[in-house]
Amino acid sequence: MPGQGSRLKQSSLFDLSGVVVVEQLQRDVLRLRDESVQDDEKVCILRRLAGKRPATQVIIDTGAGRTVRRLSRDRQSSRAVTREADRVLRLWMAEVDRREERAMRGPMEVRCDLETEAKREAARCRLREAFKEEEDSSSLPERIEKEVFDRCGHLLSVRYKWYIAKLEAKLKERETRRRLKDREDDGLTVRKLVANLTKK
Repeated sequence: MPGQGSRLKQSSLFDLSGVVVVEQLQRDVLRLRDESVQDDEKVCILRRLAGKRPATQVIIDTGAGRTVRRLSRDRQSSRAVTREADRVLRLWMAEVDRREERAMRGPMEVRCDLETEAKREAARCRLREAFKEEEDSSSLPERIEKEVFDRCGHLLSVRYKWYIAKLEAKLKERETRRRLKDREDDGLTVRKLVANLTKK
């Protein structure tokens, strides 16, 4: 049992680091820019901002990043303010770098269980068989199967089987394979290719 002097504080949605109220952030930016605001208040604002992870575009649009950077280098401000501003700046920059790195890596490929992987490999084999007359089919069969799997919510559903069967039949047509290769060379994505080939 907690002691009589201890009280539990219920957290709200706005306490989460990823939840940022733009209007509040704009007010904070104005207070940080205001030279009449005491350093103690600025330190409190910066400490609160250190626990937030605003979207990159929000940091730019509100001018929060620019304001925090200026404070981190401002010789007129107290050491406490510049130290807190520098901490916020480093935290936000690390978060932005992490987001950019994650965006460059693309979506993470999750390995399936053995039964699912075996069925997916069978589907890929069927698509590769449809390309067997092609000298260079690159990785199209594998990429097409992955797109179908993604479109079906990573489930080997009736819809998945229908897509694979229809694609297999379509890809056995020489004209379809020729147009497919031409469109790939033109930069048409596999997503569009699958969408076009599976139209009813």
